Amino acid sequence: MVLEQVIVIGVFSIVIPVMLIALGFFLYSKTKGNIKVLLERTQFSPGETITGKVYIHAKKSIEVKALNVTFRGVMKSSPSSITLGGNNKQKNKEKEIFSFNQQIFGAKNFIIGESDHSFTIKIPANVLKNAEGFAGALVNTIKLISGDTRSVYWYVDARLDIPGFDLSDRVQINIV
Repeated sequence: MVLEQVIVIGVFSIVIPVMLIALGFFLYSKTKGNIKVLLERTQFSPGETITGKVYIHAKKSIEVKALNVTFRGVMKSSPSSITLGGNNKQKNKEKEIFSFNQQIFGAKNFIIGESDHSFTIKIPANVLKNAEGFAGALVNTIKLISGDTRSVYWYVDARLDIPGFDLSDRVQINIV
């Protein structure tokens, strides 16, 4: 009983300070300002163009290294709930399958206030095709039969690269 209490106290003495430090860093990053990605729409077909704006609200003067917008595809897979041999460990996996980065501007100083920055990104016409060919299709079929489910999620990310913690925002889009 005493050993269990010592273990619980030891775990909390590590977890609570880590959580407080993470919260402090999060709150500190918000003192600089924030950014927001706004898109004209969120459903696209291959070959279409994504248009939008990144709004920046600087709460104080910021020395910016760059503003980047990235169009990304992330494959997320999760194993089936069927367990074999008593092994009950399940792990969701993420793999970036597509990434296109566009720099909106480079180094500059921002003063207190708001600004917006337009961008356009053309979606490749072949973005939904399986680049792995027949072997990849075979592996995907086996994983589907075994219960491994995969889904591709598409995002437009904006990142304001600044000293300390970057400001960022993400919007999920659909490609059909």
